Amino acid sequence: MKKRYTIGVMIGNANSPHTMDLMQGIFHAARSMDINVLFFLGIHSSYYYKSYFGEDTEDDYDYQFNAAYDYQAFADVDALIIAYGSLCIFLDEKERETFLDRYKDKPRVLVEERDCSGTSTSIIADNYHGMYGIVEHLVRDHGYRSFTYLAGPHGNTDARERRQAVYDVMKEYGISFDESRIAYGDFSSCVKEQVNRLLDRFPDMEAMICANDVMAETAYRECARRGMIVGIDIAITGYDDWELAETMNPPLTTVLQNAFDMGYMAVIGAAELCKGKKCHSVVVPAKLRLRESCGCSMQTWQDPNSVHTQKNVWKWISESYIEECLEEILVENTDIVLKYKAKEYLWSIMEVDFRIPESEENIKRGLQKLFDSEISKYISGVSLLKVFDRFTDECVQMELQRKEIHKEAISNLLLRKRQLHDKILAYIIKGEKDYFSTFQQESWFVPLISKDMLCHMDDEQEMYRRALVKLHALKAEASYLYIFMLLAALPYCGFFCRDNKNQYILQYYSRMSKNKIHAARFIATFISGGLVTMLPLLLNLCATMMFIPALKPSGNGLFIHSGAYIMGNLFCEHPLIYVLIYVLQFFIYGGSFALVSLAVSFFIDNTFLVIISPFVTYYGLGIISTLCKSVMNIYSFNPMALLSPATKLQDGMLFAYICEPIIICVICGIIFFMKGKNNEAL
Repeated sequence: MKKRYTIGVMIGNANSPHTMDLMQGIFHAARSMDINVLFFLGIHSSYYYKSYFGEDTEDDYDYQFNAAYDYQAFADVDALIIAYGSLCIFLDEKERETFLDRYKDKPRVLVEERDCSGTSTSIIADNYHGMYGIVEHLVRDHGYRSFTYLAGPHGNTDARERRQAVYDVMKEYGISFDESRIAYGDFSSCVKEQVNRLLDRFPDMEAMICANDVMAETAYRECARRGMIVGIDIAITGYDDWELAETMNPPLTTVLQNAFDMGYMAVIGAAELCKGKKCHSVVVPAKLRLRESCGCSMQTWQDPNSVHTQKNVWKWISESYIEECLEEILVENTDIVLKYKAKEYLWSIMEVDFRIPESEENIKRGLQKLFDSEISKYISGVSLLKVFDRFTDECVQMELQRKEIHKEAISNLLLRKRQLHDKILAYIIKGEKDYFSTFQQESWFVPLISKDMLCHMDDEQEMYRRALVKLHALKAEASYLYIFMLLAALPYCGFFCRDNKNQYILQYYSRMSKNKIHAARFIATFISGGLVTMLPLLLNLCATMMFIPALKPSGNGLFIHSGAYIMGNLFCEHPLIYVLIYVLQFFIYGGSFALVSLAVSFFIDNTFLVIISPFVTYYGLGIISTLCKSVMNIYSFNPMALLSPATKLQDGMLFAYICEPIIICVICGIIFFMKGKNNEAL
């Protein structure tokens, strides 16, 4: 019977796009060859900590991730695939040799590393010729002479070969280039500091060469923040041709290093070793991918008559059409100021004469400014696509109505339509992929919480602080804010509704005045609503105090430690007082919303509707608050925001914070006592 092989895959930094593609290739090859694959996911990049949490991690504790590699000994694997490129980011040469010696008894395939000893099969990429080709293209075809290089880590083989290629091209073409023009990253997106350092030191640079696409994306982002247009003001190139390269704005010039194929070949190599075949090396060729980020197909047109001026505004484009477009592409409840800015961006594109060939650059520039602005978060990409499709169609129809039809103008209009369609569609796809990528990266934060708790068992204060920061990064929310007002209405309001309905309350009126009865009910409802709201918080506090030590919180890194947040400073200086005040405010708000159901009970006999009335009021105030903020720029009086400890203070918010429950109590009291006094049916 044919043996089914089991192959172990030792890999690190699994949250990077390159590593994910490599894993996909391994998975697909294993499935097609009927091979069992066990993934041992080890070390993560420490840059992710600093990027997301504003802190550095102790590399001394990386062994806790790397302990996963030792489990291969218990798995009884027939061969190992070692993704060397993802490991040597973190290890120097001596450490790498020591690491590999631990697994010398197993047939091995090294990915992204040459094996000079002849004891392992190697799957390597042609890094040198790939990077040489893209740099030579910048020099020879575009004539650039001022460069910077965003390199990978010093000890990484791929990074070293790519860096050498850059040096060799510069030497061959007689271009001045030294170490000062190089900044070193770790192949992750966390290279903001390095990019800005290069931009500040060399403001006259013509091109920034990046050692991979992920770092190139960060370069895009920082250039956009400075108002620089990639492909026009500065050329940027990458390496790897990751899945988002073609959808970036503009599309990224890069080198295809097919990680999927490398993973696939690694499985084939591992299977051959299991069958007793000799070790060998495979070089995966690199392929140049020329796109617009290097300046290709983006010809600058210097005629001042084509710039966005009123001279080129099409007379038949009306303001009303722009307003109609705004209503269609912007999400609901968008701020007036943002609407005005969106109108400016939209007008800067539509005022360009699409009928002339030179309009392409200005359209691309306008679209890119729109996508890079804060407005992009409030725009529906699908609606924007429809708007511009309809816009260009109307332009074509107007040209066809002319006495003399200009075929060239119509041809240019149709070409602009296709270009706009492609650009906007690429923006939509990129947004979806970015969302998925963010979800993937955030999923890696969960094991980071466990790691920190293990790392800081001797420092409980630091352990819980780090856990809190990561939970905040994961956007963990308190569900109690969404349900407490339902609890507030449960204890007492149903009884009053039933007493009214069956007129049992007449028994009370025969013994006592209406005012006293209503006052007693009013107070009882407020207290019962407050107590039932406060009780879960007190129980949670007691349970927390049983298991978590009473340590004074550290302000460093805490998202609420600031005077800009409600009781932010109090949390760190006097935590017990903070907790008591927070519980007390829930008591007050719980009692206030319980009175809402009491007032409603005079108008509605249905007990269920009475109980949910505080819930409706609670979210109704939130909706009204949002509308007032967007339309009249009034401060927030959303109760959910006021009760959240992580809500930033706004002008007038403290007034709402104090007065809102008082106003609710007063209104409900007036309704309750006036209606109760005049209700003869009782």
